[in-house]
Amino acid sequence: MKKLLILLILIVIVGLFYIIRQPEEFPTTNIEASKALNKLEQSDKKIVNVGTSKGSRWYLTHFDKGEGQKRFIKEMENQGWIYIKQEGSGILFEKSDQELKTTCVIWNSKYNVCNAPLVKK
Repeated sequence: MKKLLILLILIVIVGLFYIIRQPEEFPTTNIEASKALNKLEQSDKKIVNVGTSKGSRWYLTHFDKGEGQKRFIKEMENQGWIYIKQEGSGILFEKSDQELKTTCVIWNSKYNVCNAPLVKK
């Protein structure tokens, strides 16, 4: 009986560990998390475009205590967008007469995933 109880406790502990270690799904279903992570880890850049999905371009960077959003802002500025302001997870940019509303979220507590809607030129 004691062996059965120990086995049962061990199974519960292993099960909980498995559930806790389960990575969160990527914020958009059309991009595989493993491919996005590989792209970032194999790049010499600190922020990478991991694909297009649901009418947006998606970027991945390390969170680094808030530095991830700063990297995203810099990336958008490199594309000619002017940073206007941030409201929560939303970041607002302008270019000529266009306005761009983007978002950044923390994913898996280590990364920022940011998306920028595709804009017609």
